[in-house]
Amino acid sequence: MWELRYAGIGDDGELLVTCPELDDEQFRLVIDDDVRAALLPTLLDSGAPTRPPLPDGELTPREIQSRIRAGDSAEDLARAAGVPVERIRRFEGPVLRERLHIAEMAQEATLPRRLPDDPTIPLGVLVEERLQQLGAEPESERWDAWRRDDNSWLIRLEYKAGGHGHLAQWSFEPAGRVLRCYGLAAESLCGLTRSAEQPAPAPALHAVPRAVIPDGDGLGDDGGARRATVPSWEDIMFGVRRPEL
Repeated sequence: MWELRYAGIGDDGELLVTCPELDDEQFRLVIDDDVRAALLPTLLDSGAPTRPPLPDGELTPREIQSRIRAGDSAEDLARAAGVPVERIRRFEGPVLRERLHIAEMAQEATLPRRLPDDPTIPLGVLVEERLQQLGAEPESERWDAWRRDDNSWLIRLEYKAGGHGHLAQWSFEPAGRVLRCYGLAAESLCGLTRSAEQPAPAPALHAVPRAVIPDGDGLGDDGGARRATVPSWEDIMFGVRRPEL
């Protein structure tokens, strides 16, 4: 059985996969209803904070807001706690506004530059350009933020392209505006993945001093061929030879 690996999102919005056994030849993966039904629940929960069991007894407003801040919906929380959803909704408003505010902050942040000359483009602008190239449905785009156990935030973007749903995620620390891609889907949207047609970057080459070739006829005092002087370690590193004692 051959192994397939995720390679990015094609121009038509379909997922691209590669097969290492076939020299990384690319294939298009059609996401039909069967695949979506099998994978979407796992994808939507990817990176979600770990929820501890609900406490016995009645949920406090603080516990309700903590759960919603971590990504629970009012309906799911009410169902799990066995309480009317109206009771949960009384406390969700401020937290939903907080989540929206964090998602907007992340869209204004920039990813770390890989090279000094890389442009610093806000995440929202960078992603919007890519979504337009993919032909994503603007009305399907939904940004959200869930707070994780380490107090960082998981930024989530759900959208539809090519008739199928997609999910991309980033980790975000608001205090320092630290933004990182969380998974290959986010890297692909930000242009950080390399397609199979793109050549690998050439290895960096570093110049070292050439061997010193003597002037003249190249003969030693005894008439034999004189060997080239091999540069010392100091010559290679600093370009200066220590005086011999």
